Amino acid sequence: MRTPSIEIFLALSLALLNDVGAAKSKNRKVEEKPKIGLALAGGSITAANICGSTMRGFQQQRIMIDGEERPAMDAFDYTSGLSGGNFPNLMYAFATDTTSDEILDADGINDPTQITAEALREVPEKSMFAQFTKTIIPTVLRAMAGSFVFGWEFWPQVVYYHFLEPLGIPAHQQMGTDVKQREDAKPTPVVEFSMTGPAEGYPDWLHEHASRKVIAELREAGAADPNVEMPEDWIEIIRASVDAAMAIGIEIPPGYDEFYQVSPESVMNALENSKYQVPVPFFSTPDEVSSLFTAGRLEFDPTSNKTAEPVDFVPYVGSASDEDGIFSLERLLGLGTALLPIILSPNLMGSIIPAKIEELIGDPLTLSVPTADGNMRIMSFADGGYNDATGIPALVALKVRKIISVQVITGQALTLSRDPLYWPVANMKRFFGVVDRLSDLNPDSFGISGAFSNHIFDLYSNDENQLVKLQAMLKKLHEAGNPLIATLHNLNVVDNPFWGTEAGEVVDLTLIFPIGVPKRFSDQIPPDAVPPAENKTSMIDNGFFTNLNLNFAPNSLSQRNIVLGEDIEDEEGNVIIPLEYEIELPLEFKLGVEETRMTNFLLSWMVKDAWEGLQDVEGNVIFEGFKSVLEMTEVVNATVSDAPSTTGPEVMSADDERSPEGQDDSSGGVHNFACSYVGLLVGAFVFAGAAFS
Repeated sequence: MRTPSIEIFLALSLALLNDVGAAKSKNRKVEEKPKIGLALAGGSITAANICGSTMRGFQQQRIMIDGEERPAMDAFDYTSGLSGGNFPNLMYAFATDTTSDEILDADGINDPTQITAEALREVPEKSMFAQFTKTIIPTVLRAMAGSFVFGWEFWPQVVYYHFLEPLGIPAHQQMGTDVKQREDAKPTPVVEFSMTGPAEGYPDWLHEHASRKVIAELREAGAADPNVEMPEDWIEIIRASVDAAMAIGIEIPPGYDEFYQVSPESVMNALENSKYQVPVPFFSTPDEVSSLFTAGRLEFDPTSNKTAEPVDFVPYVGSASDEDGIFSLERLLGLGTALLPIILSPNLMGSIIPAKIEELIGDPLTLSVPTADGNMRIMSFADGGYNDATGIPALVALKVRKIISVQVITGQALTLSRDPLYWPVANMKRFFGVVDRLSDLNPDSFGISGAFSNHIFDLYSNDENQLVKLQAMLKKLHEAGNPLIATLHNLNVVDNPFWGTEAGEVVDLTLIFPIGVPKRFSDQIPPDAVPPAENKTSMIDNGFFTNLNLNFAPNSLSQRNIVLGEDIEDEEGNVIIPLEYEIELPLEFKLGVEETRMTNFLLSWMVKDAWEGLQDVEGNVIFEGFKSVLEMTEVVNATVSDAPSTTGPEVMSADDERSPEGQDDSSGGVHNFACSYVGLLVGAFVFAGAAFS
């Protein structure tokens, strides 16, 4: 089966900028507006809905830009998506024959007093949210048929048919020329994804070796700061959860409340000693594919039945196209959301997927990556959740000054804790280099490399522990019944060669934590709009709806039990896919209509409610407001050189001659998101297996 690969043609060579014959530097002072980015976190279709709903909220608000009142979404220079956050990221930017208002349902409700039972049952068909309520199973079967008949790649077909085709986006067209960003969609979309090892070692190397040696190195090196200060009330939440677990017989090993810091230097030393055997972070705009990971020789321990030669990796920025000269939108979205390596893992589905089905879906998405020795290597790529869960690092690497981050906690994750004050520090500690002694260095955890490699901010920026500060601010907002939104100002960026971030940069990081239902929102909902569950007397219990259709909203579970209908037969009446029975299918990769709409209304209200700021119970301002964040009141004084730059990572030149290292170019083919694919494909692949046997 022919599976297209992508060839990276390099551009923007800093080597050319370093030409010794260049003119002498002529520095001049210019004034630049700070870049603003919106980071859209991962977490399956739950994240798609939460992030899209937040974008809806910004589209509904107005702000002055260049003397003109415009939707607040226009104030963002970038939207950076990770995993499930990439669905609204690219749907918003590229939907055709529509407007930003229509695709985001900007004319809809954002006032809880206007919520009705009828409004909760209606999703505008022309909005992106309609696709989040539709089962993906027919799409999966259609994509499998395309792979079987035409040899097309499986996952890019799935994301195209389900998320892009309904929006009028043409297939297999070059981004930037044939597929252009809609004129009224102003931010540049950024997609994070991960290089997951050599194509010839896929997916075994990822499961058997990735990150294991570097974790062993970090454990052997010990803690750089074993006594890092953590918020005491946050530690108490953890201890209470552990006490409850132990009371019912669950054994918890010691060390769950011990935390320490790992510095980027110690991580890079461990990476070097382990031969860089980790997933490597990449990100892409519609025009450029980038990885600023420091240069190094990547080696790959042999798996049970596969070996791979080392790769001399170098940072670069370049354009991308497949063997037909095309870098399509479905391929970019496929790269940013592909979790097939997890699904094919031997301890998940690898042992139960019919062989014929595995042949159809099992080839990796690939890029031909240039190497320092002048060759090209075909490497496998997958969902960016292997390196991050938020979309924040790419924006920092792009030197964005103000970042608004939509944090996503799915219903599956809430089984660990429903306390909204647990998750903010738990999510953010890795960005300050803080890890715990148990889960954060567990090599079997999905996205484990992000736990030790995402240290991009100084914990003690402004001479204050930023995690302690964050917890204190959010606790005050929670006590006042407010949404959990706060800004950490003037965070000092640290040198992190893993992501290419540079010390000297400063970031204002605004964090949105939609966990449960803020009291000030639920208190305004008409009682007849959301009746309580039969055995409950109130609409809300412990911060969540008691109504079973809304129980986890906005932190929804993308899981549904379904009744399968008649068997699928061929023309001769032979059953090819037996479906005539009831079955519990853990995943349809969709949300219920009511929870989709409630999340739309809630997140839009959060943006609206926090537009001018949020206060604690005593009237003290805790969050200055989104309007303050987005208004261009700050000017950055920059020194611009008219001569070539001599700084920054060495980037491979597009003019360098490359040749394959003995490979045929045509041979190459979540966090919370991971949980969401597995159940779906267990069911769909088993059902479909008979069709291709």
